[in-house]
Amino acid sequence: MRERVQQAGLSLHAIAGTYVVLLGFNLPEGECEGLLGFSIHRTDHTENEAYFLEGMKAFAETDPGFPSGSSYSTRDHPVQSFQWADYTAKPGHRYTYTVTARKGTPAALTNFTEVAVTITTESPENGDHDIYFNRGVAASQAYIRRFGDRPPHLVENNQAFIWLSRGAYEAMTAFMQPVEPERHAFLVAAYEFHYRPFLDVVRAAANRSDVKIIYDARKDPSNDPTKPSLTDRNRAAVAAAALGDISRERRANKSYIAHNKFIVRLKDGAPEAVWTGGTNFSEGGIFGHSNVAHVVEDPAVAGTFRDYWMLLAGDPTNSTLKPQVSALTPIPSDPPDGG
Repeated sequence: MRERVQQAGLSLHAIAGTYVVLLGFNLPEGECEGLLGFSIHRTDHTENEAYFLEGMKAFAETDPGFPSGSSYSTRDHPVQSFQWADYTAKPGHRYTYTVTARKGTPAALTNFTEVAVTITTESPENGDHDIYFNRGVAASQAYIRRFGDRPPHLVENNQAFIWLSRGAYEAMTAFMQPVEPERHAFLVAAYEFHYRPFLDVVRAAANRSDVKIIYDARKDPSNDPTKPSLTDRNRAAVAAAALGDISRERRANKSYIAHNKFIVRLKDGAPEAVWTGGTNFSEGGIFGHSNVAHVVEDPAVAGTFRDYWMLLAGDPTNSTLKPQVSALTPIPSDPPDGG
């Protein structure tokens, strides 16, 4: 959702995603004399709470002396930038952001002009497209404030992994757990395929549904147990999860990287939906790297991914695969058709 408003010379442009709202401000240059920054107040109409957003910089004259890494209210320490992002937004919430241009002195701030915008964030489960962003490394400072300087596996009750996932892993597992598993089948194509908890989910699905897996195994074994290659890690995880009977390796085109990360779900033999995006089936992909997961509940799109999986299943050489993929997904007309 996007909204732009202007009042008394100050304009505010808000772009709402699922968990982030981007804010851009503009004040005519002629009115910026003495400008000390912008205070940002947020009202959450969904949870009926209101407060000023916080940043990590403070005026020297009014610095309260908080410990390193602390945050400061933008009411007292306004943002000295013409853009800001609220990373604490929640899905499907209605927010009003009030941005106030502040002048005066750090010890005696005055309001110059203000503008407000109301916006609603997206929901991950939204129609035929479900979008999930994990938190990733961009949230490192927030992670330290929340969990301290501890690796995720040392945080109690799996809370760090849940926070880092931000719904991505939960959606990944839910995709493999339909209500009527006996009517479903799954085609998995993976580059990194070694996050054991998810492989256990795949094994459980295979006990109820027809599951077939292709995973990358083109890196030669490293012969160094302390530095396993991707092939070593994938093979070991597949064996440990007892998935060898339904898996096949991609060995052709050893100089290429196969960044396939998708799962096609079929119902009664017909493509139903596809899980895709940038998230590898690995601990780093799900919880560490900044990634997106995209569920498309469209038979035609899922069918194209199914056809692509069938091409990969034969482990063809690149010279064979490239024209087949070009025929499967031809380049659109230029310029594209309207819409």
